[in-house]
Amino acid sequence: MKIMKIRLFVVTVSLALITACAGPAGLQQADDYYAGKDYLKAAQAYQQLLTLSDLGMDLRARIDAKLVKLKVLITEEYLVSTQQQRQAQPYTTVPTYEGAIKNLENVILWDDGQARLAKQIAILKEQAQQLSDKAAEYYRTALQASRSFHFTEALDALNRAIALNPQSKYLMTGRKIEKQHKLFNKVADSLAKRSLTQALKQFDILSATYPKPLDLAQTSLLEQVVSLIVEKSRTMTTAGQWLQALDYLQSWHMPTLATRIKLVYQEGAQHYVDVAKDALKNGYPHKAYLYTLRAAELDPRNPEVFDLSKRAGDKVDESIQSYIAVASFDSPSNEPDAGRQFSDSLISYLYSILPYGINILERDKIDYLLKENRERIGALGKILGADLVVTGTVSLFKVDSSIDKRTATVKIQVGEETVENPEFTQMVRLYGVDTTHWPDIPPRTIKKGNIQLLKYTKGTGQKKGFAKVSIRIFDTEKGTISFVKDYNADLSKVARFQDEVADAGIKYIPLNLPTDTEILEEMRKGIIKEIAKVVQASFGKRETRFLNQVQFYLGRREYEAALQPLAKGHFYCQKSNIEKSVAACKEISRLITKQVQ
Repeated sequence: MKIMKIRLFVVTVSLALITACAGPAGLQQADDYYAGKDYLKAAQAYQQLLTLSDLGMDLRARIDAKLVKLKVLITEEYLVSTQQQRQAQPYTTVPTYEGAIKNLENVILWDDGQARLAKQIAILKEQAQQLSDKAAEYYRTALQASRSFHFTEALDALNRAIALNPQSKYLMTGRKIEKQHKLFNKVADSLAKRSLTQALKQFDILSATYPKPLDLAQTSLLEQVVSLIVEKSRTMTTAGQWLQALDYLQSWHMPTLATRIKLVYQEGAQHYVDVAKDALKNGYPHKAYLYTLRAAELDPRNPEVFDLSKRAGDKVDESIQSYIAVASFDSPSNEPDAGRQFSDSLISYLYSILPYGINILERDKIDYLLKENRERIGALGKILGADLVVTGTVSLFKVDSSIDKRTATVKIQVGEETVENPEFTQMVRLYGVDTTHWPDIPPRTIKKGNIQLLKYTKGTGQKKGFAKVSIRIFDTEKGTISFVKDYNADLSKVARFQDEVADAGIKYIPLNLPTDTEILEEMRKGIIKEIAKVVQASFGKRETRFLNQVQFYLGRREYEAALQPLAKGHFYCQKSNIEKSVAACKEISRLITKQVQ
């Protein structure tokens, strides 16, 4: 055992001596790399040795010296290699520069003391950036050319950019421009076939491929587009659709169309003026009025349009006037003025509620004709030009008064006297005269008031009003009585009254009843409002009635006949200031646009 330990010690010492003589592990390999001129691996091996903690000072100094030499050798090697590569294959693209830069950056750790590798990398990066900037400029040129629809120029510029810097963005843009070129050709083909609708559809697809919407007017196809737009506008004007043609032309927002737009304004206005003049001359003022409306939309400052509109409008105004004749109502014997008062009140109230164009004839004239000519009401209506004749009879119109007067009494105190207290007397009976045994001693005497009865008057007063009015409304156009009704009114007013008795705190209440005149007036107003509702219903919502007439004629395809109620409806809506708020008026305006061409 002892012999084996001695042998192991000898082996260990021998190995230590051998290691000390040969140097640390890896030194020989580093020297071999160095001898074989594999300078990068040699430098890496020597650098690894320097990380050993037990490296001797002399050996560390020798390795540092070798590393200094190796850095110079590595720098020389890679600079020469880069130069040789550039001579063999010139750097014409950004990727070739990037490859060379990466190759040098991989050995930047071994740059020599003069930092020649870093300087070369900086030079290559600057040259690569210049090439990248030039490619980006070509790219911007390509995008601009594409937006201007110069696709050949765009593709040429983009190919130049790709040749300098074949990045994915440039390649994708190239495919996009090729697609845009094909779409543009489809637009051109559609225009060549004179299909503006199809061309616009294709152009919308093309526009969607750009970041911002395109303007067809900015393309080389402008002349063809304008030609087709003008052609379509001519089709519209030939069909009498002047305003639609204007809307269509103006929707393009093309300065090139300004001349055509001006011409449509002039020719359209003149067309409507000519139609209006002819209609007015031939006795069709309603048609003339409608055409002056269209002319005014195109040329509102034209004095001829204003004059025609005024003349035709006056005729339309005359045609929408309707008249009501309200005769004096017959009166009861007890109130000879009641009938006249009723008819006057009805006339006044109707004036405040009837729509525009409904007029009330003078009552005295109606009464005179009824009295002198004894005409039938139907004939009278035609003589007066009345559409409705309202007659009535007041058969009852009176007020009855009654008073229920009663006498009432009230007790009041007029003085007082001293009398024996009943409670004291009762205590004497119960407990005797010795008050010391009483539980409570009431006063011996008390004061007693002297009461007097006073009479005063009180009661209720009542007034009852009674009215009965029979109404007949005669429709002169139909020649029949259109409405008959008896209106009854009963009105009762009751009030209390009483005399004052100040000593008893009773206040004076006067009899406060309305006068007979006030009661009669209240009944009259109530009946008048009911009668007026019936009359108003005969003329209510005139705009809807005009519209219904229009729709009736349109439903029968009697388009010329529809123009008369159409003009009446529009004129009425304007005069009533409701043309923008009422649905019927809005529909009338829409139908004018559609029917008046």
